[in-house]
Amino acid sequence: MVRCPVCGSEVPEKSPSCPTCGYVFGVRPSSKVAPQTALIKVKVLSSPDSNVVGRVFEFRSSTVKVGRAPSNHVVISDPYVSRRHLELKVDGGKLYVRDLGSSNGTYLVRGGELVEVSGEPLELPGKATLRVGLYSYVEVEYSVEKAASPGEKGEVVLVDASNLCRSVESTDISIVVKAVEKLRSMGFEEVFIVYDSNLPAILYPDSSNPHREFTAHLKEALRGVKILSAPAGVTADSEIVRLARDLASRGVKPLIFSNDKFEDYWEEMPSLRSEEYFLRFAVKEGELVILRGGEGLV
Repeated sequence: MVRCPVCGSEVPEKSPSCPTCGYVFGVRPSSKVAPQTALIKVKVLSSPDSNVVGRVFEFRSSTVKVGRAPSNHVVISDPYVSRRHLELKVDGGKLYVRDLGSSNGTYLVRGGELVEVSGEPLELPGKATLRVGLYSYVEVEYSVEKAASPGEKGEVVLVDASNLCRSVESTDISIVVKAVEKLRSMGFEEVFIVYDSNLPAILYPDSSNPHREFTAHLKEALRGVKILSAPAGVTADSEIVRLARDLASRGVKPLIFSNDKFEDYWEEMPSLRSEEYFLRFAVKEGELVILRGGEGLV
């Protein structure tokens, strides 16, 4: 087994890509052609959970999980829905569903009949209705769309500098500088650097004023960069989520540059369940690789 450099999942050694995040091993994708991404829509038609009835969830991701637990992409608080109930997965341009060992089963509604879904993937048409448990029904729809080009208007990147430095075990700001320079070269004009208040002390342990030295070096290397420190006692993750919610409320799409899953904030900000709102990274042979929605950009 090998470990995915982006999401950390264990992957069979000869697997061409990570089944969790879609990272392609040993391939440097081109940034000249925008990749195509899977768009999975899930509409809750009926359910004892009135909070989700009528809601439409959209995910630009190859995998979507439905269940009662908060960690699912689509959460249905129905006692007859299992915590981990079903999985929708795109493979080879087709959409499949499989039951995850639920107590009350998953069924495909086909021509007025119910077809039981087992633990083996069952291919679905472009649009299908599923019964989840006993009383919840969802409509699922799959399509392929061209991914948004890097740096499209209205996007702001929030760089989780603490996560970046920790992930690559950096002892200085060079990896942060490299990340921002690459993002700018890709067309992302609005980039914020966000970090834990203790990061400067970690990078500059011998400095009498590590915070001032940290920001001075960043400003010298990156003209016009916006630098935000999380308040003392507040994590960078929490500050990033606060900023992301504020941006979204003003019609600006936030993109979080981090390999953190942000699972603790999924209930507070459900959109964080989707890879659409993240830029992931990996370092391969000394080169920083940036990925969006599981697809490489540079």
